[in-house]
Amino acid sequence: MKKVLFFIFLILASKSFATTVTWTGLVGNHLWEDKGNWDTVEVPCSTCDVVIDTDSVILSSTVTVQSVSISNPNGVLFITNTGILNIDGAPSSVFGIDLHNYGRLRTIGEIFITDTFYGLLLQSNSSFFNTGLLTITLCQEGINSSANFINFEKGNISTYNTTKHGINLTSSSGLFSNYGYVNIDLSRESSIKNNGRFENKDGQIEVVNSSGTAISNRNMFVNDAVVTVSNANNYLSYEGVGLSNSDTLINNGTIEILDAAAVGYSCSGVNGITINNGNLIINTTGKEGLYVQDKFENHNNVNIKNTNFEGIFVRDTLLNHHTITVDNSGSSGILVAWSTSFFDNLLGAKVFIYNSAVAGIENAHFLENHGEIFIENATLQGILCRLKNLTSESEFKNFGDINIKKGPYGVDYLGGINDDISFRNESSGHLNIDSTTVNGVRNTKDFLNYGYTYISNSLGVGFENVSPENYYNYGTLHISKGANEGLKHVQKTKSFVNVSGAKIIADSTDLSAIYVSKKMINNGTISITRPSKHGIENYQNEFENNGFIQINSSQMAGVLNDKNTIDGMFENTGSGFISLKSCPILGIHNKTNFSNVGVMNIYGNVGTGLLVDKTLLNSGVINIEDIQGTGIVNNDSLINKGELNVYSTTVAGIHNLGTNAVILNQSTGLIKFNSNTGIALHVSRKLINLGDIIVDDNLGIGIKNYQNADSLINEGRITIINGQTDGVNNSGAGSVLYNKSGSILKISLNRGDGISNQQRIINEGKIEIKLPPPVISGTSGIYNAFSQAKISNSGNIIIDANNYYSIKNNFGEVENLSCGYIDLIGPLSSSYSFENHGVVIYRYSIAQAEFYDPFYNYGVFQDMADKLNNHPNFVNTGLLINNLKGNVSVGVKEMNLVNSTGITTFSPSSTWWINRSNITAGTFSSIDNSFEPNLNALFADSLYLNVDNGSCDYLLAIPILKTAVCTTHPTATFTQAISTDWHTAGNWDTGSVPDYCTIAIIPDTKKCIITSGRKARAHRILSDTGSVFDAELGVVLEVKDY
Repeated sequence: MKKVLFFIFLILASKSFATTVTWTGLVGNHLWEDKGNWDTVEVPCSTCDVVIDTDSVILSSTVTVQSVSISNPNGVLFITNTGILNIDGAPSSVFGIDLHNYGRLRTIGEIFITDTFYGLLLQSNSSFFNTGLLTITLCQEGINSSANFINFEKGNISTYNTTKHGINLTSSSGLFSNYGYVNIDLSRESSIKNNGRFENKDGQIEVVNSSGTAISNRNMFVNDAVVTVSNANNYLSYEGVGLSNSDTLINNGTIEILDAAAVGYSCSGVNGITINNGNLIINTTGKEGLYVQDKFENHNNVNIKNTNFEGIFVRDTLLNHHTITVDNSGSSGILVAWSTSFFDNLLGAKVFIYNSAVAGIENAHFLENHGEIFIENATLQGILCRLKNLTSESEFKNFGDINIKKGPYGVDYLGGINDDISFRNESSGHLNIDSTTVNGVRNTKDFLNYGYTYISNSLGVGFENVSPENYYNYGTLHISKGANEGLKHVQKTKSFVNVSGAKIIADSTDLSAIYVSKKMINNGTISITRPSKHGIENYQNEFENNGFIQINSSQMAGVLNDKNTIDGMFENTGSGFISLKSCPILGIHNKTNFSNVGVMNIYGNVGTGLLVDKTLLNSGVINIEDIQGTGIVNNDSLINKGELNVYSTTVAGIHNLGTNAVILNQSTGLIKFNSNTGIALHVSRKLINLGDIIVDDNLGIGIKNYQNADSLINEGRITIINGQTDGVNNSGAGSVLYNKSGSILKISLNRGDGISNQQRIINEGKIEIKLPPPVISGTSGIYNAFSQAKISNSGNIIIDANNYYSIKNNFGEVENLSCGYIDLIGPLSSSYSFENHGVVIYRYSIAQAEFYDPFYNYGVFQDMADKLNNHPNFVNTGLLINNLKGNVSVGVKEMNLVNSTGITTFSPSSTWWINRSNITAGTFSSIDNSFEPNLNALFADSLYLNVDNGSCDYLLAIPILKTAVCTTHPTATFTQAISTDWHTAGNWDTGSVPDYCTIAIIPDTKKCIITSGRKARAHRILSDTGSVFDAELGVVLEVKDY
């Protein structure tokens, strides 16, 4: 300091040789060029020191002086656009221009200052407004200011070859505002030293060839435009730092730092802060690119490249709100390694790190990522978690996205067994690791995954867990395209737990996707695709699934639940869901016990969906679909208490194959088949159905009961619909289909036979069969083929054959027992024994029934189609019930509705009703089998009556065909073979009494009488000469031309 004062003293002493010229302004025109305005009455010369402190001065010409001093509020110098002020100082000059005590200088012209200590000195509330050109060369300091300096839009400032600073704001009162252009070249110390407020508003600042720190900010620095720093060189003890901030720096524009010999940008204050809202570019530094020893906030872009040390060294706080890029660092890309270190990459922010010589990020204290981090081609680790520089704990928390590509390890640990080191991928975090040459993650400490971790293309294991504790996955772990196992858990005494809400995804691994050598519990989700071996390889242990498992395209088994000498258990619990697709050999191969309480889907396999070599108990849901083989092969026991769906298999949906194989569908069970091209249910051993079996849209046989002497027993419900061939095929020696009481067998819209029976069918329940419109000829509702075929019915059989045969009995036996009920739409054909002791309703109206052997009716036969026509092989000893054709007349008896020709156990009710209501329609008399309608019958569409045999009671409906539809008018000739009674069918050659479509002929000599109180109908009556036709009292005869 003494040397500086002595130096200034020498300069002041030497100034005594210069001439001082003071402005008087006596002329009053404010013109510099008017000598009358100066105290020497001469215009200042090149060796003059000019003093302006009383008036405003206007310079419009070119002048050269040694210095200019401007002070007091009245001291103002204005340089016009034609004015040029040259200041050529002597070596002893302290300043070129001195503004103090409110002195002001305004210029739109040019100022050249050279060879002074201070080129421009601003003090004591003075101000300098520049819109012109200011050039300062060969000075100790270019601009030294504690006052106001404004460089306007067209202003241009250059300092060159200053011994100290190009611009020095010496105190907090100093203000430098730049809207124009500033160039500072070749400063020996800080090119810009700011202790005041430095504002680059809308201008451009270039700092080149500095020795030491190019820009040193110790107060407030605000950049709204462009600042460029290049070639910051080391000088003596000064390191070549591009920009050093120890207080507050706000960058809203662009700061570019090129070729710094030491640190590119240093934040080194105690309470300092950098807020970057613009672009910070750092390229080629001898040490760190960005050294953070106080607080650094980035709200826009930081780009750092080619550093010899770390790209960013964080000793204090780094907050990134936008984008940071680090490329080609000589050590780690970002190092967080001090007891005060904290790096927070905030939500929406991004960090890009390329080509680091050590780790992409080396964390030894606290780091949080809420945004995105991209790391590529780190020489050792993408992320290294460790302790360093006396840190006691290391914690990396990822709430955002991290992408790591190439390098040996994605995430690795370095530390002792008791070191507190952790990597936490939080619930919102995404960690992506690609193309590591060793492991994606090697967990030796605490890798805590609560978010999404994606590991792909590892040449080693994707995720290797060698931590000494149980491993819990809380998030999503996704492993893809590894050269070994995707996930390998090798702690033999510990378990692997995928917790509720967590996911494990593995695809395209060269070995098994997941290899577990001890118990595995899945409470979350496991998704596996295209492993070259097994999807899950669980060796001789328990596997418990409480969550979701999806396995696609395993080249071997989707799940291998294996054993050596110890039985294990694969348990899919009530909350579990398993989906397996496109496994070419096996979906699941269970060599031990298997229990499913949850949901399991197997689809798209080439081989077998599920191979059971030991007991399979299903209390949940199993869906098997699109299998190019057999859905389930059961060699032991298949017990279903839940739902079992088998769709689109080519061989069989379920094949009950093994010698001791049993299928038991419990009362709560549902087995459903759909769109199978082969047999839906192939039963070679015992099957008991207490629940529901549904077969829908099957190309092959719905149910094939083949050589099954153990029987297919239905005590529940079986539904077969929309099949392309037989609904049920009961064949093979000894096979029995037993439909027990209370059960239902429903077959609808099958293209083949509803039931093709070659063995024994016993029905105590209900069989419903409906065939589609004719497509294939020769099909039947029930086809009873071969001499050993026998059907015994004591339940209900309802068949709508839609112009096919409803029942075709070829050489077999059909027996409808006393409580049996058969309702038929479609031709009835029987060429062998058919006995009815119950009720048969025949509704087919197109063709006559085909009875090649006698049909014995001992019960009730309702001919609703009116097609028996006194068939010679129809042997009726029971009740034959016909339709009512025409309107009724109150109190006039309808005859021939009920015909009884023998003793039968059935008797009709004496009261009949209308339309299923309790409104009576009239009374029936079993004496003459007549029905006498009352007034209500006039409004009825049908008549309802009960038939009862003491054990069974059926409600029958007789349609009332009020309007005749006569396509022909056949004749009926009265033969009087039995009596003269019109209403005796045996008196007519047709075997039936005429109706309203019939032409009745009474030949010569024949006498025909309509008995009193009865109703008769005919289309026309022809009574020959000599015949007698008589209608007694109360007869109603309807003859109409229908």
